[in-house]
Amino acid sequence: MRTLTLVMLLMIASISQADCHLVILQSDTSAAGTIHFRLQVQCDQAGLPLQYQLTLNKQGKSGRTTSSQSGFFNSTGEVQVIGNVGINMAEDDQVEVVGKILQHSRLFALSEKTFP
Repeated sequence: MRTLTLVMLLMIASISQADCHLVILQSDTSAAGTIHFRLQVQCDQAGLPLQYQLTLNKQGKSGRTTSSQSGFFNSTGEVQVIGNVGINMAEDDQVEVVGKILQHSRLFALSEKTFP
């Protein structure tokens, strides 16, 4: 029983030490003025059940708006592209993009970027 408990504790410790790298990707603006944002994530461990959150906060002459998406995925140990949030942009608009990778509410990775 002690061996099983020790093995479980070691597994939990190794999961809690996982390292994930997160980058916000931006697509080219379409002819209609829509721009899409996605997350590129790579975790050093495969098989981790994780959650992503992608939030866009746009501000411009037309006012403020927030768009978001979240979901679950399993890490592969390789580069993965997840999420897809599109927003219409005018020339004077500014958008702050926030991406998060979590496991059971614990933050593994955070990336924030303002466009343009």
